[in-house]
Amino acid sequence: MKIGICGMGRAGKDTAAEFLRDEYGLRYTHGTSRSAAMIVWVAMTKRGINYDTVDECFDDRRNHRELWAKIIGRHNAGEPTRMYRECLAHQDILTGIRWRNEFAACKAAGICDVWLWISRPGCIDPTCEIRASDCDVVIRNDGTLDQFKVELSKWACPYLAASTARLSG
Repeated sequence: MKIGICGMGRAGKDTAAEFLRDEYGLRYTHGTSRSAAMIVWVAMTKRGINYDTVDECFDDRRNHRELWAKIIGRHNAGEPTRMYRECLAHQDILTGIRWRNEFAACKAAGICDVWLWISRPGCIDPTCEIRASDCDVVIRNDGTLDQFKVELSKWACPYLAASTARLSG
């Protein structure tokens, strides 16, 4: 089972992925952002933006969201599914895909079984070209953390149970 999670920055994509990992045994280590950290760290160092470690670069990603998006876009130039396939070789969940052409290529290639959109009021992200209507399922994140987990479970319990039954049957 491969899940793609999309949404505006700070909508709760990583939180959703961590919940699905912890509750349903899926593999996840910060989606595309963590996988991209090494690529971005090297590129930012060349630009004079220095961090002592890849983790430090990753932790500061929100302050350079547009630059991260551009660097990842260049990494995927000519092969828009490249980094996402690299990610899914080691995990079951993608988070943070932003560019419409990369999303369309990933969706057409079937690299994820389902695409979730995390909807959170007030989140604006100029680097995200994808919209809720592009995804298969919309999960609302407009309450408490516990309410968000309930919304995720409403989708995940029947969907993941059905997927597991298809795979084992």
